[in-house]
Amino acid sequence: MRSDLLQAAALCCHGNVFLSCGDPSADQAIFVLPPRLASSSFERTSSTEGVHQRNTPAEWLVLMREEGVKALRLDLEGCAFGGQRATGETWGLLTSGQTGLEIWEPRQATEAEPEIENIPSFAARRLHPWSLRRPPTLDEAHQKLAEALSRAQEFCNHGVHRSMALPLDRCVQMHLSHCEDLAAWAELFPPLFAGLARAEMASAIRTLTVLSSPAWAHQQIGEEQQPELVATTMKLWHAARLALEAASAVTEWCAPELTSSRLLPHLPAA
Repeated sequence: MRSDLLQAAALCCHGNVFLSCGDPSADQAIFVLPPRLASSSFERTSSTEGVHQRNTPAEWLVLMREEGVKALRLDLEGCAFGGQRATGETWGLLTSGQTGLEIWEPRQATEAEPEIENIPSFAARRLHPWSLRRPPTLDEAHQKLAEALSRAQEFCNHGVHRSMALPLDRCVQMHLSHCEDLAAWAELFPPLFAGLARAEMASAIRTLTVLSSPAWAHQQIGEEQQPELVATTMKLWHAARLALEAASAVTEWCAPELTSSRLLPHLPAA
């Protein structure tokens, strides 16, 4: 499972809750981030001033609002299947404020810093507005994922190796019924993250689970079926990315209950 994708999506959801609440006095009453997210960091280096900033998620969210950022957006267009990042490709959290358009890219783990794989760290990079595509809507993402899952279901049901047929049947059923079960990943997301956005996120996670399973990666099929397997895999991958983008961009579900009790740790005073 690509934990970096899910951590970025969860941070986007939490950030949009924070930014959509609109009341600066609510800063001290925002919910606690899950430990796996609270330990992440956001870094920005100014090429003109040589100033290096390193912030916790709480500090970063306050900074983003002070800079006029209204919402976060997850952009996964440059996120390749398998995790290998090609030269010039980028993905991460998009922000647009006083400093211009930036994308906060997840840093990749190295031999010197292997812990980055489990503790997300993001670095800012400037972007040009013309480089962005239109983000998908929930309806568009839902339809794309339904088509991809149906194609994969048909491929497995009629293929030589059918070990993934049952899991895909379940994925299709749960997707079409808008099942909101996030399973073991539920703790990463805001408590009241619900409705169609949560259902789409859950479907994307289930799809990524299928793609990362050994049974999918090592299907014993004939050489003549390999091109179809590759095409089916990439269609699922693309559709799951769109679902993650669309679900994490929803900002209309910030309810009063989210700003009534628990504290976001290490939040700087106003």
